[in-house]
Amino acid sequence: MLLYVYINGYLHLHRLSLVTAWPAFVPLLAFQSLIRTISSMNQPASTFLLRSNRSISAWLPRLYAVNLLAG
Repeated sequence: MLLYVYINGYLHLHRLSLVTAWPAFVPLLAFQSLIRTISSMNQPASTFLLRSNRSISAWLPRLYAVNLLAG
């Protein structure tokens, strides 16, 4: 939730859309792929990372929809 508020607030503050602000999402996508790599190692700590990966994946479509409606 906090990540969603942060990204959405950033876009509205700078009057950007997801199309023009795609460089801001590159680190987020890189972090998501890192989480997938670690979670595929089947280590005990990977269950928390897998849960956070699912939450990141769940927020991106919502963020895109909100910015389409607001833009």
